[in-house]
Amino acid sequence: MTQWPYAHACGFRLYLYLAAVAAVLVAGGWGSLSSWKLRMGVAHVTSLMVIFWGLVLAAQQVLPRIGYAAVAASWRCL
Repeated sequence: MTQWPYAHACGFRLYLYLAAVAAVLVAGGWGSLSSWKLRMGVAHVTSLMVIFWGLVLAAQQVLPRIGYAAVAASWRCL
C-alpha cells in the first residue's frame, strides 16, 4: 500500500486509495475477531498490526486534509 501504483493526491483516485485502506482495516478487523475467537495468539497480534498499519495509511491521507498538518491538502482536484 505504500507503493500504490497510481497518483492519489486528490479526487476519485484518492477515494479509491482510501477504499483500499478501508479494505485493509476490514481485513485486519476480521482477522482479529476470528483469531480471538479461535484463540490463535500469533495471528491475533499480526491482525492487530495490520489494523495499526491501516490506521497509519489512513492518517497519512486524512490528517493533512482536515487541517491537522502544517501543509494542507485538498480532497478534490481543482
